[in-house]
Amino acid sequence: MVPSLKSKMNDFEVEYSTEDEEHYEISYYIYKVRYRINIEPEDYDYDAMIKRLMYPDLSKMEGFKEFCYEMWKRVSLNECLQS
Repeated sequence: MVPSLKSKMNDFEVEYSTEDEEHYEISYYIYKVRYRINIEPEDYDYDAMIKRLMYPDLSKMEGFKEFCYEMWKRVSLNECLQS
């Protein structure tokens, strides 16, 4: 993840370590800065890529039902153990 270009300038601070301003350090407020995933989608549609990552179409994947069943069993067991 990297800071997005949609972040505001006030969310960043530049601290100069020399008087001639050649050496500096940039810091930012991690809860104010907007972020983006540091990969480029093949179809150049960033929003569609995010939707594909959030809601993948797994129906064509082999073993999908078995994977889900095993994962649900693990989640259920861990929920019972936490109570």
